[in-house]
Amino acid sequence: MKDFEAKTSPRQKMDTESWFIECYRNNQGHPLRTLMHLYKGNYHKFVLAVICFFAKHACVWVLPIITANIINDVTSHNPDTFRNIIFYSILEAGLILLNIPMNYLYTSYKSLATRYAETGLRKALIRKLQQLSISYHVETQSGRLQSKIMRDVEAVEGLSTQLFLSILNIALNIGVALVVTISKSRIVFIFFLLTTPVAAITMVTFRNIMKKRNTEFRK
Repeated sequence: MKDFEAKTSPRQKMDTESWFIECYRNNQGHPLRTLMHLYKGNYHKFVLAVICFFAKHACVWVLPIITANIINDVTSHNPDTFRNIIFYSILEAGLILLNIPMNYLYTSYKSLATRYAETGLRKALIRKLQQLSISYHVETQSGRLQSKIMRDVEAVEGLSTQLFLSILNIALNIGVALVVTISKSRIVFIFFLLTTPVAAITMVTFRNIMKKRNTEFRK
């Protein structure tokens, strides 16, 4: 407990529960903004988690590039093919070994941020329960109420984890693909830039048409 208090800011030391309640009141009606404010003061942990996530997935992203370079060396009869294969093998093996500590650090930093918000929410909800009248607690089944609180907090923590993983994974995959495409062929990159909006517009158009026809069919 002392270690936790030493790591918290003066605002958090003063009253963590009240700050979480005030955070909800200030952003009421804006779920995403509320969720972001729950992690205020822990953004640096998410940044470190992103760096570790990128490092631990490097072996997966680099493997297609290494495979393509080896195929190019073999088909072009490059005299340094054997040396390049050894170099690429050592590089991939090093990235695979790096996956283990980076995965540990990624999980650690992400958990520190999410568990902080989860703990703060539980403490804030408990404070609100303590402020309710005695008659309310007499008439309400306390076990069911506490179970609901636990499920709600776990839902917030699960949503945060899923959003972080999904958005991060999609963003890094797109970023790596674009960087590799630009370095290999700018023409293909321009082709992607032109076709991506067309594909998005086509998907939205057909989705709306299908939704309308399905609605009419159900009616």
